[in-house]
Amino acid sequence: MKFNNDQINGWVNHRVYPTFGMMITHFVVGAIIPIAYAMNDSDRAGLALFVLSLGVSLFTIFNVVALFVDFKALASDIDDDFRSTRFGGEFEKAGQPGQVILFTAFMALVPVSHWILIYG
Repeated sequence: MKFNNDQINGWVNHRVYPTFGMMITHFVVGAIIPIAYAMNDSDRAGLALFVLSLGVSLFTIFNVVALFVDFKALASDIDDDFRSTRFGGEFEKAGQPGQVILFTAFMALVPVSHWILIYG
């Protein structure tokens, strides 16, 4: 079975929106944790905040990687009419390994920065 544009919309609502919600949460937590740490002098609080940061970051990375894997799977199953549109052509390019590596590295910067803040 090949997918058309109407069928892709349901997938987008199910998969993309929650992933972007998690990405927003990831970077909000990435901003709040250093502020909270700066307001607290306890070493144990710093470790707890780092563990929280690492957990949120890993969850976000797994969501983003799964999203790109889904992009590749869906791109291989789109119908020819959809593939011939501008959006369909761009959709086929999604999920390249470079994008996955870039997003993963970008997401990993938050816990690395927290590690440096706490233990560096």
